[in-house]
Amino acid sequence: MTKEALLQKIQECRELNEKFEALYNVGLKPNTALVEWTDEVGKDLADDRIPEKIIDIIGHNLDGLNLHGLLAEHYDWNRPETVKRYENNRLKVILKCQNYYQTYKLYKSVGYVQRNTVIVGANGSGKTTLANKLKESLNMADGIVIPAQKLLVVPTFDNIPTYKAEKDPFVEYQKRILDDKRTFRAKDQNDFPYDMAMEYGSEYRKVLALLIAERNAKRNEFLDNKEDGTLYNKREIKTTIDTVIEIWNELIPHREMSVDTDCNLVIRYKSDGEVKQYEAYRMSDGERIILYLVGRIMQAPKNGLIIVDEPEVYLHRTVVDKLWNRLEKERDDCTFIYMTHDLQFATSRVGVKSWIRSYEYPATWDIRIIDENEIPEQLLMELLGSCKQILFCEGTSTTSLDKKIFDVLFPNYIIYPLESCKDVINYTKAYNALPNTNTKAFGLVDSDFRTPQEIEDLKANNIFTYHVAEIENVFLEENFIKAFKDYHHWGGDVDRIKAGIIDMLDKNREMQCANYISSRIDYFYRKNHVAKGNTKADVVKKVEEFNDYIKIDDWYDNRMRELELLIQRKNYAKVIAVYNNKGLHSVVEKEFGIRDYHNKALEYLKVAPEDVVNGLRCLFPEELR
Repeated sequence: MTKEALLQKIQECRELNEKFEALYNVGLKPNTALVEWTDEVGKDLADDRIPEKIIDIIGHNLDGLNLHGLLAEHYDWNRPETVKRYENNRLKVILKCQNYYQTYKLYKSVGYVQRNTVIVGANGSGKTTLANKLKESLNMADGIVIPAQKLLVVPTFDNIPTYKAEKDPFVEYQKRILDDKRTFRAKDQNDFPYDMAMEYGSEYRKVLALLIAERNAKRNEFLDNKEDGTLYNKREIKTTIDTVIEIWNELIPHREMSVDTDCNLVIRYKSDGEVKQYEAYRMSDGERIILYLVGRIMQAPKNGLIIVDEPEVYLHRTVVDKLWNRLEKERDDCTFIYMTHDLQFATSRVGVKSWIRSYEYPATWDIRIIDENEIPEQLLMELLGSCKQILFCEGTSTTSLDKKIFDVLFPNYIIYPLESCKDVINYTKAYNALPNTNTKAFGLVDSDFRTPQEIEDLKANNIFTYHVAEIENVFLEENFIKAFKDYHHWGGDVDRIKAGIIDMLDKNREMQCANYISSRIDYFYRKNHVAKGNTKADVVKKVEEFNDYIKIDDWYDNRMRELELLIQRKNYAKVIAVYNNKGLHSVVEKEFGIRDYHNKALEYLKVAPEDVVNGLRCLFPEELR
């Protein structure tokens, strides 16, 4: 349907609706949904935003209102049953328009599904309800919905299905919404929802019966027409089920499926050099679901939408990508919409990625497209689906000490470790720059000889440093060491531990000062640049001026005086705040006669009293507590 034809259809429907509403004034509310829906469609058409596929769906939706038929009905206003019928018809039109308007906005929210689209949602975000809602707006020419709930019972046929007998039931089946959000009354022990089981249990039969019936019909027609005795080419009699079997055999190479002389599916395989076979109903869950999905998708309407709820269900990770890559290639005329909570599957697809920001029962979704971002796609989708605030920290993996400590100290945050402080800074900025997120991101990095100015610059972007030089120094906090010692009833003197760490700093002053200066210089070069010069002499002058800002002697002397003062005053709390040395735990281990202090301290932290935990939280910025 063209843009102009749709605009004309909209005008006709609005005029017909006005005539229909004017037939009899029974106090029903006017059909504002039709006006709002078609107004928005009209504006979007004027901006050339709506693709042909969605234009066709809208046209079919308008036809589905059946306003011509409702106007042609005979109404006898003196009969109450006529008035009631009219009221019901009017209400049905309003509800249809509300639904079509809602689904139109859903398509619009994901860019009008001009490309394959993944909609990511957590459990409980209404993905299945969304798939069913979209199906309400589709007729057979527009597309299909493949539900997540599947009762995959493979049939064996006693009689060869005929195409004519199987086509209509399959078409009707495609129209129905298989809703598993229902219940049944269990009065007795043997009560069972037979009708629901029939709906799902007959699904495989309808899919396979039509595939086999089409195969027989095409072969019979071919033989009837092949009267000259010439040899035939296999392509001349290739049918949909032949393609389905071909794809299945590609994906499961150690098995070979075929149709036997009774028109039933059989699988052959080799064992100990001998060819064996079994009937299709003995297939594994994975083998069944592959056959079902391929069979459904190969029978989808040309140029239609294929909406798949939980495309990864029952499938092994090694076959998921191969299956959907093959199906997308085989049905490149169609557009796929996937509803999933599997982030690995979502990132494997090429196309538009979106996420369900919120869902309100029964049928209100806020769906947002995930724009390209510095954060890797899979992690970004996971973050967007989080209900907690996000805390990025340094750490090479989910087993890093940083993450383990923060999991205990900040249980109201989702903790994500990243390989470097640069990643923490960049990811925090990138996430907080996203529009319409449900949560905020924070970053935590080591002090790492950072200057006060650098720390303030980071705070402006929700990135904070903690009040110890290294994350390991958290377990050197004086009250924590005392509580740890008392918990284990160990001997040893905490004051000797403090003195030992201060003594190590005294011996390492030169290295600490040199590292501090190196960090200051690195920070200066990262934050500043040489001003542009117009002559060689000008460039030389500006470089000299630039380097004049680096005061190695002054920085060294100031840092040395600061460390000497801390050592002289035995300011232990300040020492662990500035002393960068990951080996300080050895002092504790020597005093207590233990090994692996970090892991033992972490285990204690998990069971420590709240006052001990709060004592460690005080080493971190107030903004996170």
